[in-house]
Amino acid sequence: MTGKIRILHVLWSGESGGAERFVKDVHVFYDRKKFDHQVCFLSNYGWLGQTIAEQGVTVRCLGMKSGFSMIKGFRLRHILKTYKPDIIHNHCRNFLLNFFISRDHHASKIYFEHGGDLLSRSSTRDLIFYDLFARFYALVLVNSEYVKQRILKMNRIDPQRVRTFYIGIDPHPYEKSRDRKDMRRSLGIKANCKVIGAVGRLVEQKGVDDFIKTANKIRNMRKDVMFVIVGEGNKREALEAMSVDLGVDIMFLGDRPDVPDLLGMFDIFLFTSKWEPFGIILLEAMAARIPILGFSVGGAREIVDKGGGILLEERDHQKLAELVIDVLRDRGYYKRLAAQGHSNLVNNFHIEKSIRRLEREYLMLAS
Repeated sequence: MTGKIRILHVLWSGESGGAERFVKDVHVFYDRKKFDHQVCFLSNYGWLGQTIAEQGVTVRCLGMKSGFSMIKGFRLRHILKTYKPDIIHNHCRNFLLNFFISRDHHASKIYFEHGGDLLSRSSTRDLIFYDLFARFYALVLVNSEYVKQRILKMNRIDPQRVRTFYIGIDPHPYEKSRDRKDMRRSLGIKANCKVIGAVGRLVEQKGVDDFIKTANKIRNMRKDVMFVIVGEGNKREALEAMSVDLGVDIMFLGDRPDVPDLLGMFDIFLFTSKWEPFGIILLEAMAARIPILGFSVGGAREIVDKGGGILLEERDHQKLAELVIDVLRDRGYYKRLAAQGHSNLVNNFHIEKSIRRLEREYLMLAS
């Protein structure tokens, strides 16, 4: 093949999420001598569309209001015909989208199973999706072994076409974060307080109710602690009421653009998700050299088992609280966990290594 390999990424929207963040990072770190990337959003641009467009990448938006619009489908077909991608890298389950992708006979096709929907709902829709469309994809990438096994249990796709692909992050922003003392001062947190925090959407999946229950146990054993939750979601009002009912003082900061700075002031990242296909926020905590303590779920254990924290198999708030107290008390152990986490990130989850591996997949498909 001569010239650059043309790759079209397709996503539902440019709003916040693991898939969206990964696509953003691809457009920061990709090899511009070998590849040309474009992005198509089915619904709206969101923050990602603007960010990628500022890098000079062509971004298209179909403006779908629901999951089905034949007019928008034909617009997608027009994009495929005019851009003529060598590879369609799809991150979306939308059936109409996949119908039109399946009818493109020029491009090789990759589907990236990020796993969120796969773990959070009944399997009927998943079975239909893989029954109808899996055969059109030369490669299905999954973000953890846990998600891979969930897919293979469906018996709808050749296992040889399913590969585990760990997403990475760029550690640099976390190494250059705002001064820890200054960040705490800006939020009114005392210098001698231990900050135990979490970052994530305030939805059922993230288990913030378990964070609050564990915080209540910790507070009963140690008073010089402050609890911080970063994120927004439909459970916020109920969770704030729960913290008041239990008498736990928690700072709910909502969505924030300065997550690296906020992580930099944490002492412990408390991970209490109920299910998780991967857990990119855990990589961010490792980049900030913050030990991760929590419950073992889904793909998260594949991250933390390589170093950087402790995840309990039993979902026991008292045992997790005691673990937090023990790690805060043992400074030598605390420092070892922090160092192991950073090393784990650099060796196994650095975004540049992830993208070089992805580009090797592209080259093999396009050859």
